[in-house]
Amino acid sequence: MLPGGGEQMRMIRPHATATKLAISLTTLWRRQQDPDFPRAYQLGPNTIAFDEDEVDAWIASRRINTDTVAADVDLR
Repeated sequence: MLPGGGEQMRMIRPHATATKLAISLTTLWRRQQDPDFPRAYQLGPNTIAFDEDEVDAWIASRRINTDTVAADVDLR
């Protein structure tokens, strides 16, 4: 916990972020151009990381409701 009762930010490095998203590092770099994609935080001169909660929220926002899709698709 952070002072003031906030939760501690869990940072994950680019390789772990790409693995979590099941994409390559190259695709991760491309996704960073999308303004809706979680931003990378500079931790040091040669180190960046992503806030895992932001990545999880982005994944959740991209999910497709499979019930709705299944109702719209005729599989005959």
